[in-house]
Amino acid sequence: MKYSLFRKLNLEILICSLICLLPILLITGNFLPDLSISIIGIIFLYLTFKKNLFQFYKKKIIYIFFLWCIYLIFRSILSEYPILSLESSLFYWRFGVFSIAFWYILEHSKVARENQFIKYLYLSVCFSLIIILLDAYFQFIFQKNILGNEYNGVRLSGLFDDEFILGRYLFMLSSFFLILFFIDEEKELKKNKILVLSIIYILSLIMIFISGERTAFFTSIFFLFLLVFSLNGYLFQRIIITISIVLSIIIILISFPEIKKRMIDLTTSHMTLFNNNQQEFILFTHQHQSIFNSSLKMYYKNKIFGLGPKTFREHCSQEEYKVINSYDKVACSTHPHNFYLQGLSEIGIIGTLPLIITFLFSFYRLLKNFYYKFILKAKYLSNYESCIYILIFINMWPLQPNYNLFHNWNSIMIFMLFGFILTILYPRKIKE
Repeated sequence: MKYSLFRKLNLEILICSLICLLPILLITGNFLPDLSISIIGIIFLYLTFKKNLFQFYKKKIIYIFFLWCIYLIFRSILSEYPILSLESSLFYWRFGVFSIAFWYILEHSKVARENQFIKYLYLSVCFSLIIILLDAYFQFIFQKNILGNEYNGVRLSGLFDDEFILGRYLFMLSSFFLILFFIDEEKELKKNKILVLSIIYILSLIMIFISGERTAFFTSIFFLFLLVFSLNGYLFQRIIITISIVLSIIIILISFPEIKKRMIDLTTSHMTLFNNNQQEFILFTHQHQSIFNSSLKMYYKNKIFGLGPKTFREHCSQEEYKVINSYDKVACSTHPHNFYLQGLSEIGIIGTLPLIITFLFSFYRLLKNFYYKFILKAKYLSNYESCIYILIFINMWPLQPNYNLFHNWNSIMIFMLFGFILTILYPRKIKE
């Protein structure tokens, strides 16, 4: 009788259900989505042994990831703060197992195909975007959202309460929305499906701008720019979406000076600051620059191995790495706000190398796609592949502020994308 209930459950359907719930669970915070991907990982490990699915782990990129995870654990153990460091590294491999499970369900699960998994995931992403957008626009118009969270006139949080991640969420979910749309693009597309996609995408980018999240907005525009020149077909939709977004932003800038002040005036003023009558170019803000300088000091201390995952927050206040910002305060934070600087300071060149390779690989694929498209007048990447590589390229773009590399919420987004990547790198050879 042992495990009888576990055996009666259709575990692949359970994985499908949990994945479909992820877009909604990500709205609730860190705990529920992290719990969900952990359960998915445990179930898939069970299925790995039960169905002999070890071939899904026998890929070079998977080997590299798990070796990287082992490296993170050893670096944590040898850091000055091993307990703190192990909090982020000890079970980081669960995200990789989640990606493999997601890849398996997308490409190889007969149960998932029979139960139209992609359709329901698409609907889940669509539903989540609609709920988030309705609440965010409600908060913007009436100064409060449905939960009573107030709009401070500068940053809009929506259902995320006091966390200003609305823009990041909309950027990633709207991008996944496009990816899922293009999975089935070879099938007959209904006009209303294209219309719904276009409307939601336009409203998402406009709300990202209104939210005041500058990084999310500029990455969204960068993504749209690359997408417009990469897609095959859909010329009318590309033109309409681009014109609609540009006109909407212009109207918002004219109508709401406080948004213009943050998104345009403040951004340009931060780029050039005057210190001691000397013109100094600042890439983002003086506060960011101070944190960057502190992380570089840590990198110079241990260039090869870094100081340990999640330890920036402890080292940044130490005299050896301390940097004073423009408010005469120590430039300290939970992380350096840049993937590469966080990598270099916390896990060194060895730990950062996979990030650099990922970025360069996506750049190479996109460059090759543009060469085929505009020089050879031939097709290299499908729309599905273009979306994925552009999203990787944008997420790994080095000249932007980032969230914590090891943050659960952010990692779930990244490793869901990694699951899509695996479908391109290792496609199903035999279609059933």
